[in-house]
Amino acid sequence: MASTQDSLAGHFLIADLDLLDAPFHRAVVLLLDHGEDGALGLVINRPLGLTAAQIVLEPSEAVDYPERRGKIPLYGGGPVETQAVFTLHTGLPAEWQSPAARIIRPGIVFEPSFPALRGYVSGQTPELPPDDRPFIRLYLGYAGWGAGQLETELDHGAWQVIEARSSLVFHTPPQDIWKRSMELKGGFWGIVAQTGIKPSRN
Repeated sequence: MASTQDSLAGHFLIADLDLLDAPFHRAVVLLLDHGEDGALGLVINRPLGLTAAQIVLEPSEAVDYPERRGKIPLYGGGPVETQAVFTLHTGLPAEWQSPAARIIRPGIVFEPSFPALRGYVSGQTPELPPDDRPFIRLYLGYAGWGAGQLETELDHGAWQVIEARSSLVFHTPPQDIWKRSMELKGGFWGIVAQTGIKPSRN
C-alpha cells in the first residue's frame, strides 16, 4: 500500500480511463492535503458554465463590480459540501487573504475562506495594475478521501500522479487538462492521452 508518509499534497491525481464514476471520470484533482487521516482536493477541470457574479455575489454587490472580476469562472470542485466555495489563485496581496491561505505549489495559492476574497471579487478593493492582477478560479465543493482510501485507489490503479502545475490550473482550457496531464505523465500514458484508449501493456 502507498505510504501516507510521502504526502501527495501539491500533486495532481489524473483519473485512469477505467475510473468511470461520474464525479471523477477523466477528472484531474489538485491534492491540497494528504496524510494519515485522509486526503482532500479540488477537481480542476469541471467548469459549471457559471461565474462569480451569478453565484457568489449578493445582488447589492453585483451592481458596480468590475466586469472582469465578475467573470471569474466557477468549477465543480468535487461531490462533498457542494455549497461551499473555495478559491485557487496565482497570488493576491496578503491583506486580501485569510490566515488559512497557503501556497500549494509556485503560482498556486489555496484560499479556503471565500469571505476573505469577497471584497476583491465584488470590486470593493482597488484594482491592481495589469501585471499584478491574479488569475482566480472558484470551486463549489471538494473531493475527499478517508484514512487509507486514496492509498487503496492508488494501489488499484485508479489514479496517475504528477506534480501540480499552475499552467494547467489557470492557463489550459478545462477540456484539455486531462489530456495534457496524461501527456506530461509521459510514456505509456502519453499514448493514452493521444488515443483516448488504454492499449494492452502485455
